[in-house]
Amino acid sequence: MSQTNSPKESHVWYYYRDGLLQEVEEGPFDERALATLAKDGKIKLKTKLRSPTRTNNQLIFAESIQKLATMISQAAQDAVEAKKNAIVEKKRVAEQAQQEKELSASFAGGGETSAVTAIRLKVDGILTPGETIDLICVQSKPVVIQQDAVI
Repeated sequence: MSQTNSPKESHVWYYYRDGLLQEVEEGPFDERALATLAKDGKIKLKTKLRSPTRTNNQLIFAESIQKLATMISQAAQDAVEAKKNAIVEKKRVAEQAQQEKELSASFAGGGETSAVTAIRLKVDGILTPGETIDLICVQSKPVVIQQDAVI
């Protein structure tokens, strides 16, 4: 088979990852799959790559392919951002749980606590960012709140 490629031929790639005792070759992957691996964080800038058609089987680092390096860098930035968002969400959930705990502790009776908690959970779902619930009052006799009610 000759080294020239027709437009229908696909370029395949192999990459090397750390194994238990030595590097392990993974592949073959077409160029789309290689891009997906980069976006998924499986290929880093210093990952060794080779392609029979693109590099004549010579090993190169992923960082030497500009588009791939850009994908890898963007994937790393996205991963950092996702971690930050997860931390923020975890803090928000913990704060909400603490507020619920404080709210429950402020009521002596059990019936009012469950009513307040139920109302708060429903209303929290429709609040916009920056809106807070400052006070929830519960009367002894239940009141039916119609869809037009204002809270």
